[in-house]
Amino acid sequence: MKRIVIFFNLILISLPVQLTGQEIVLKRGSLQDVFNQLEKITGWSLNYDPETISNIQLTSTRIFDIQDKNSTLISILKSTLVDFEIVEDVILILPPEKRKYFICGTLKDADSDAPLPYAHVYLDNLHTSWTDDDGYFEIEKSAYKNELLNLSYLGYRDTSIFVDNFKTDCPEIKLTRDPVVFSEEIIIRDYIFSAITQGMHFNGINFDMKALTHELGALDRDVLKSIQFLPGITSLDESASNISIRGSEPDHNLVMWEDVPMYSNGHYFGMISSINPFVVDKLNVYNDVYSSSIDNRIGGVIDIKLPNTVSDKVRLGMGSTFTENHIELLAPLINDKLGIILCGRMAMNKLFDDNLALGTYGDKIFASSEILNDNTDENNSESELDLNFYDVNAKLIFKPTDKLKYSLSFFISKDNFLHEYEFQSGLLGGYDSLDIGNSILSNQLEYQWSPESTSSIHLNQSTFKSEYAFLFDELQDQQNNFLRLNENEISDLQLKILHNQRWPHMNLSAGYILDLKNLEYEVAELATYEEDVSFEEKVNGEFHHMFSDINWKKGRFLIDFGTRFTYVQNENKINFSPRFTLSYLLNDDYTFRLSSGLFNQYISQIVNLSQSRLHLENKIWTLIPEDPMSSRKLSFGVTFDKNRWLVDFDAYYHRSSSVPVLSSGQSSALYIKESGTSNARGLECLVKKRWKSFSSAISYNLGFVHYSIPSINIEDFPANIDQRHNVSAIAHYKRNGWNFSAQYTLRSGLPYSDIDGIQLVQNMEEEYYEVELKGINDQRLSRFKRLDLTIGYRAAIRDIINLDFQLSMLNVFNAKNSLSRNYVLSNSEQSTLEPEIFEVEKFQLGRTPQILFRITY
Repeated sequence: MKRIVIFFNLILISLPVQLTGQEIVLKRGSLQDVFNQLEKITGWSLNYDPETISNIQLTSTRIFDIQDKNSTLISILKSTLVDFEIVEDVILILPPEKRKYFICGTLKDADSDAPLPYAHVYLDNLHTSWTDDDGYFEIEKSAYKNELLNLSYLGYRDTSIFVDNFKTDCPEIKLTRDPVVFSEEIIIRDYIFSAITQGMHFNGINFDMKALTHELGALDRDVLKSIQFLPGITSLDESASNISIRGSEPDHNLVMWEDVPMYSNGHYFGMISSINPFVVDKLNVYNDVYSSSIDNRIGGVIDIKLPNTVSDKVRLGMGSTFTENHIELLAPLINDKLGIILCGRMAMNKLFDDNLALGTYGDKIFASSEILNDNTDENNSESELDLNFYDVNAKLIFKPTDKLKYSLSFFISKDNFLHEYEFQSGLLGGYDSLDIGNSILSNQLEYQWSPESTSSIHLNQSTFKSEYAFLFDELQDQQNNFLRLNENEISDLQLKILHNQRWPHMNLSAGYILDLKNLEYEVAELATYEEDVSFEEKVNGEFHHMFSDINWKKGRFLIDFGTRFTYVQNENKINFSPRFTLSYLLNDDYTFRLSSGLFNQYISQIVNLSQSRLHLENKIWTLIPEDPMSSRKLSFGVTFDKNRWLVDFDAYYHRSSSVPVLSSGQSSALYIKESGTSNARGLECLVKKRWKSFSSAISYNLGFVHYSIPSINIEDFPANIDQRHNVSAIAHYKRNGWNFSAQYTLRSGLPYSDIDGIQLVQNMEEEYYEVELKGINDQRLSRFKRLDLTIGYRAAIRDIINLDFQLSMLNVFNAKNSLSRNYVLSNSEQSTLEPEIFEVEKFQLGRTPQILFRITY
């Protein structure tokens, strides 16, 4: 008898239903199994075609109340794909079909009844919208009845509603504040654009890229170019990747892909970023201090993340900018359990010989240099360019249970360049050759102990390899030539263990990182008139990091405090890096911010103050565990947000020491691998106004960046990135699927060095010429000015396919903006005994058309 009881209990456990008093627990699983059990228990007759429900699942456990059978059944069937009719005890199950829905409503705060403007309202990636200034939204779409309308507003609990509930009117929908996130309204939404939010942890700025890509015409679709609309962030040469954040050198900033450092993040010498923006989910930017769990840099942080959940349906997108082709796929392999993300981009120059955008980029990077010389009027140049690049992003997400999740992410990018050129009708010429490879592998295993407690293990590797060759010579008599060779390799392996714990008013994250960096480089310069240079280095670094972050929220206060201890195995020493931020809501309209921190950086690029001969990217990464760069940061700011006006003001001061500098051998004042101190200070101001369909913003940045190198006893001098004034004005209009935007930029010219003459240097090994400078970066190029216009349109075809089109014109007035002024030494026409100085001026992007066409399914 005992065996029979046990056997019977096992059978009950295996069934998709369980009886508990007057309730039945319907477990997730096959809908047909659930129907079979309901017929046995309730006596109902469910009429259906088995093929209609063969692939339909009950996706969550549901409670069936026997006392109120009809209401409970309606509630359950509404959550499934099928339609149905109920006649007494007979339930007719109908095949699913789409219906036309007009969905509208007003989103409000559940406590104050205040409208929630600029909230994200979406059905899926193809149909997204935002509430207006009064919290109102509307969407018209054909959908299945069980599709969910999702409402998301930062600081509030997300809400989902079946579209079938929107049949008659436009209801008021109340969102409740999330006490775990913010207890008071400290965050700032709609920062420049509605998909950009200020006020996250450590005063970060969050981009909702999935929503942002739907604001056609509002932003450059490039991931790294999009952040350059923020005050204090600018590109030094109009590229995507050569970014300065609050006076930092580009290599002082950390770009992370899926929590892994990237050492090369651009194609075509950084003109195009190597990340497909249409598959990026979140983009977080920290322009000052940041979490202690992030690998240290003395500049800012750009954190790029792909989606981290299994897609509920297949999503396919493809398109072209006529500089590259791109495609992305998000697909579930097992419902709610296993999903993949695949995307790739490839250069388009092989398909189109006369590519307007690539041709203009090529002119900017390679062919638009003019050799300026008082003795000749021939400033023409000719060049041939061969270019190829591609990148691939992939992610596998596996979630076997509600508590356990594993993700595997992979990234690879390749760039191959060959450029041959001639100056002055064949008198001077040469070539540049560059091969770059970057790959990333990210593993993450996460376990959720409870809704408030999560642990994770990360194993990541990032590799980088670069080979560069530059030749410049006299084509007629071969008397003068210059050869430069650079090789650089990095292997970065990281093991991170992290735990997050949440309480009602406080979050705690803590962990450990083992970081193994292997790096080697080789540099050689051989010149007829200048000093030969040759050196190489191979360095291994082992770093152990212990870190913790505390985020405390109470009333009008939001405080982040982080600590990071780094044990440098090679040097047997410990470095301490504390940081904190404070946000305080002065009243409903004003927010005050204060932040400070100490940061160390153990890997950097050697900065060439005079650049390469034609301003080509030839910097190399080097490891500095024995004398890391360090930076002390201090900033404060005030934000005013009321009546659709936003005014944001920030002041900052960054003092960085042990910043390495490399001379190219042209300056008698600077020597190989010198280091100094960098001081950056500035003021940032943003003013924005939003109307119903139109918004405008203007930002201004006043900045000073100076270098000091006391070892060679010279005065402070402006850094190459010292850009005193930077003004940017943006206007955006959106209506009926059309988007129009305009941006005007005006900023100070970059500094350059004035030449005093040349002198002959003789020593035991060789004889060479050396250029003498009047001062280092004591002159300024002319002001930079540029107007960009964009128009975009989105059309939906049968609510299944979306077509996107965008046309942009960069530098509408074709302003001739100078990027740099350098020099080369070449044979003199008057004398063969001494070379002559030829100045080379590099100009920025001319008038450039950009076209985007995309189709999304």
